[in-house]
Amino acid sequence: MGYVLQEPTPRLPLDTASLIPLLQSNATALAELDPPVKHPLSLLSHLTSLPTPDPYTLPSGDILSPPEPSGIHARKLVIFGDCSGGTSNPVFEEMCRNPSLLIHECTNSAIPELVQRGEKGRKVRMKGMDDGLVKRSEDQTGKKVGHEGHNGDEQQSRAERDAKKVEDMRKKAQKRGHSTPAEVGEFARKIQARRVVVNHFSAM
Repeated sequence: MGYVLQEPTPRLPLDTASLIPLLQSNATALAELDPPVKHPLSLLSHLTSLPTPDPYTLPSGDILSPPEPSGIHARKLVIFGDCSGGTSNPVFEEMCRNPSLLIHECTNSAIPELVQRGEKGRKVRMKGMDDGLVKRSEDQTGKKVGHEGHNGDEQQSRAERDAKKVEDMRKKAQKRGHSTPAEVGEFARKIQARRVVVNHFSAM
C-alpha cells in the first residue's frame, strides 16, 4: 500500500489591513443579498478556501481576488509500505514524480565482502586513516592492521561472490514481499526524489 500526499500551492497572505475595512463598509449591502452574507469577514476564509475560488465582486463594485501563489514549491510526500517490485510501474512513477521526500520500506541488503565485519572489513574501513589513529586502534585491539594485496583472480572471485549475494538477497526480499535498497534507489532515481528515507517496521 502506498500514499501520495500533495500540498496545495502555497499562496501569499491576505492583505487583511486593506480587506477588513472594505468588507465592513459593505456589511449592510452584503446582508441584503440573496442569499445574504451576514458576516462580511467570512469572505476572508472564502478567498483562501480550496479549490481556489473565483474572484468575488462586492456590492460596491470592488473585486476581491484570492491571494497569488507565493512561488514556494508545494511539498509532495510519497510513502510506500511493504512491497516487492510493485513500484516499478509507469503509472506509479508518473503519480509519484518529483517528490520532496520518498519514504520506502526495504529490508535485506547485500553488504560487499570487503566491508563486512571482522578483520578484513576492519582493514578496509581503516584504509587511508591517519597513522596515529591506526596505531591507537592496534594498541586497543592488539591486532596489526595491514593491507594485503590481491591478484586479479581473487578480486574476480570476490566480485562473483558479491554478485551472487546481491541476487540471493533480492530473491529473499522478493519472496517475503519486500524491496532491497538497490530497488528503492532505482525507483527514487526514476521519480527524481529530492530526499529518500528507507525504513521497515517488524513485529518483535
